[in-house]
Amino acid sequence: MTNLDLHQNAHEYRFAHDELFRFRVNARSARLFGLWVGKILGLAGDGLEDYASRIMSASVTHAHAADILDHLASELARREIMITKAQLIAHQDTLREQAKAELTAHV
Repeated sequence: MTNLDLHQNAHEYRFAHDELFRFRVNARSARLFGLWVGKILGLAGDGLEDYASRIMSASVTHAHAADILDHLASELARREIMITKAQLIAHQDTLREQAKAELTAHV
């Protein structure tokens, strides 16, 4: 194997590692976000876990995060819970940083 091959393999490994890390951060932060929103909606126990899992699944498989936020904002508004989309985004960003820190600590 030449040095160029070794360099390319290392680059490909790093790329795959980084993509997997981003996926895990997205999944974990989406689950944390689902737990947070679910608690605000008054869910608990299995209902809360199911809600968080559905938010995580939608986040992982859905191409447009804005659609998920719009859905959650409208769900909160229907229940007359006054949380703006900007507040949702801010808390989602906080949870994303928390998820990164948790996953980095486990590496």
